[in-house]
Amino acid sequence: MNWNANIEKVSNGYIMEVETDDGEGPPLTSTLVFEEADSYDDMEERKAELDAFVKMVWELADYFAVSNSKHEKYNLRIEVEDERCEDNPD
Repeated sequence: MNWNANIEKVSNGYIMEVETDDGEGPPLTSTLVFEEADSYDDMEERKAELDAFVKMVWELADYFAVSNSKHEKYNLRIEVEDERCEDNPD
């Protein structure tokens, strides 16, 4: 079985095309869209961009069967972290 993924960055998110070929027929192709939420300032825009990216990466991990298990010592973690605190309001 062959798997192929192609990711394109567009102005408002990402487009991912995935193809699965089991060798028994024509390859199956799916297109997935990860759209950034509307934002009203630079901080919201950055968060919307990162949220769309995280969703896309989790879908990519799922496509390639990279999964997490509570029984495993090592697991994948992909998240958006808010680095702001009271001492550094920027």
